[in-house]
Amino acid sequence: MASDAGSIQKIHHIVVGYDFSELADRALYDALDFAAHRTPVELHVVVVAQQAGTMPQRGLMLLLPDDDTPMTEAEAREKVRARIAKAHEEHHQNSGVAGVDRISVYVLPGVSTGQTGHAIAELAKEIDAELIVVGSHGRRGLNRLLLGSVAEKVVREATASVYVVRPQDFVGGTKVPSIEPPLAEGQPHLRHFQHRHTYHFPDKAAESTQHTMPAT
Repeated sequence: MASDAGSIQKIHHIVVGYDFSELADRALYDALDFAAHRTPVELHVVVVAQQAGTMPQRGLMLLLPDDDTPMTEAEAREKVRARIAKAHEEHHQNSGVAGVDRISVYVLPGVSTGQTGHAIAELAKEIDAELIVVGSHGRRGLNRLLLGSVAEKVVREATASVYVVRPQDFVGGTKVPSIEPPLAEGQPHLRHFQHRHTYHFPDKAAESTQHTMPAT
């Protein structure tokens, strides 16, 4: 009996925030990468849904991010589960490692930013999660709650390690142009961008004169 108990593998728990966006997919794939090195893993996916009223015999109806079709909470969970399962299968085909043994889906109906971050942190504590993966690009709005200031709330409250995914081409929620456009006819100079790139090249000659050894 002792040997059987000792042979039981510990299940690793990873929590990931998801909202069907491209950045959320990146966060999910990063979570699956972590899972590949921690088998067996249970993945806990948290999604914020918008309340869409109630329907007779169906109850509370929800709208998932980037979806205008009202559905029940059970239908919403199943849709999220199918999306995550598909991503997991694609990840398995690309990496050759399954990683995740079980997927649990949590749909949070119409909560505020602070409540979402707190709920993620509390879930991680309750299941003794080792890692939370959440995206952050600074955008606002109900459909982007999991990828905005929620990340900051999670980092402050979580007892587990938090991995924040942020695209390099976004600063403060605004996409930074990679190449400035050419001058238009009659335009005296390039227009000013909100986020300008500044490069500093130190004067090595000046530095060498400033640090000259005193004469002996």
